[in-house]
Amino acid sequence: MLIIHTALLCEARPLIDRYRLKKDFSFTKFDVFTKDDITLIVSGIGRLKTTVAVTYLLAKQSDLSQAKILNVGIAGATSRQFDFGQTFLVNQIIDTSTGRCYYPDVLINHDLPENTLATFDKIVEDQSVAGDHQGLVDMEAAGFAAAALTFLGPHQITLAKIVSDHLDIDHLSADGVTEIVAGELPRITRLIELIQAQKLPESPNLPQPEQAVIDKITTGLKLTVAQQAQLRNTLFDCHLRSGEIPPEWEQYLKPAPDSKSERNRRFVRLLDYFRGQ
Repeated sequence: MLIIHTALLCEARPLIDRYRLKKDFSFTKFDVFTKDDITLIVSGIGRLKTTVAVTYLLAKQSDLSQAKILNVGIAGATSRQFDFGQTFLVNQIIDTSTGRCYYPDVLINHDLPENTLATFDKIVEDQSVAGDHQGLVDMEAAGFAAAALTFLGPHQITLAKIVSDHLDIDHLSADGVTEIVAGELPRITRLIELIQAQKLPESPNLPQPEQAVIDKITTGLKLTVAQQAQLRNTLFDCHLRSGEIPPEWEQYLKPAPDSKSERNRRFVRLLDYFRGQ
């Protein structure tokens, strides 16, 4: 199963036409288009709408062990060294509101350049808004990653961003955005073929020592069910990369958190630690 997310219908239109997707009226909260093993959801602009849409769709799935999710859309670029219409795979997402970073595991063999993307809560119209960030900018990726990683492992998510502007967005129109995506459709289609061909492990079953780590962290931080699933997926990816779970994780359990907010902050730091290994 491949799930595709776009923020705008004009971004989705070339994909809808290419794969002959049909509107699925059983979904009432968002525009969803399906055919065979592809489902596409259009969220609307912004981090919050994206988080809600991706959560809404993933929560309706009964089995996500072989699911993959792809974010496709336009992005601004802070430098003209990134060509207009060029497609990048995102290897790091920076949430500028929280400072948190997300790292999709790009495990497929591809020929696309990779880049860092920063998500902002408002349109980035000039470098003063982007600050010191050098790379791509958008308003959705952090919300997409936060929602997707609640249900899936980093190896199951991919983001493909097409440069639409160099922080000079006045020229953009819906038709213009559709043309930009359509111009890169051969590369996006090839990427989708590679993602669909990728074989994922059947389920994130970990060896007993690693399962014991999950049990101890769950007890020590009093994790919610959703957090336990997120931890399992993250540890599974860490195990795939390094063959083991690094031992320094226990530092994040002491002292015991004295509030839910402290538990959540500690949990985020712990996930970032595992993802950085």
